[in-house]
Amino acid sequence: MSGWHQRHRLVRGSGLGFACYWSHLGYVAQVHEVQVTADGIVTPRRVFAVVDVGAHIVNPSNAVNQVEGSIIDAMSATIAQRITLERGRVVQSNYHDYTLLRNKKIPDMQVEFIKTAHAPTGLGEPAYPSALPAFCNAIFAASGKRVRKLPLSASGLKV
Repeated sequence: MSGWHQRHRLVRGSGLGFACYWSHLGYVAQVHEVQVTADGIVTPRRVFAVVDVGAHIVNPSNAVNQVEGSIIDAMSATIAQRITLERGRVVQSNYHDYTLLRNKKIPDMQVEFIKTAHAPTGLGEPAYPSALPAFCNAIFAASGKRVRKLPLSASGLKV
């Protein structure tokens, strides 16, 4: 789905990262593709997600929306979200200073469901945990730089 076996053919400064996780009785595997410039600007390009939440998906388009929303939430946390305290109080008061990923920076996403005999489960959370490491592994593949601190700005990267 992601062309993983062709990853060596990506243009210089691009990379694929993989991660998978079992969360809330659902299995999710993701591959993220990013581009990183020499001066540390990260551009998310594409996301591929394969999801197993059982055989019964009642509303397929809503299921895709749930997975995509979870991935966007995780990428937002990776890219820009930080809670800081001053004199024992949280500085951030709302989304104007706790940034969510905006439409123009959201990568193309492809979501596929594997229908198995596993018991059905929800989709609000299962895609979140594997998004962050897949994204950061793609950054490493593209740049050779390991992300050790979040948000990305704490690791010297920009989006």
